[in-house]
Amino acid sequence: RDYKAMGDAIGWLNQAIALDPNFARAHAQLAMIHALGWAKYGSSQVEAERQARLAMALDPSLAEPEAVLGIVARDQRRYLDARVALDRALALEPDNASVNLYNAQLLIVTGYARQGVAGLDRTLAIDPMLPNALHWRAVQYMDAGDFDAAERLWKRASELHLSFANAGLALLAKERGDFA
Repeated sequence: RDYKAMGDAIGWLNQAIALDPNFARAHAQLAMIHALGWAKYGSSQVEAERQARLAMALDPSLAEPEAVLGIVARDQRRYLDARVALDRALALEPDNASVNLYNAQLLIVTGYARQGVAGLDRTLAIDPMLPNALHWRAVQYMDAGDFDAAERLWKRASELHLSFANAGLALLAKERGDFA
């Protein structure tokens, strides 16, 4: 999720696919980078969907391409399509931390905060060091008024070099009235 490195990652994955066009996981990872990245670093939602469908055709057992379709649909505010795609991804790999995270994010942004928090807790039970899950859970703690728990998670995310964890800590300081 280092946005500045995404252009390099896209190039490396394109090289892998050039060497083996049937490398489904490379197509899936390329799809994910396009889904999560920024256009200024070479990402494209159109390419995300195209690569996800290629990966699914090559290996229908992969959850990641289904999750990509869910992310793209969510970003386009097609929430029902996102729900269906993420449900399929979870059915394929129920213990995939990233799939659980994207599912939790969708639940939260569509107003199902309690279920989303449970999904974040499940995600962190699977992978307690997943930086974005730490960030999202910290936001939920802060919204619930548990500033100490939010601080612990943002500090852990910062230690893992999640670039926007420090912004979370700054927001938390502001909420506490610590403007220095």
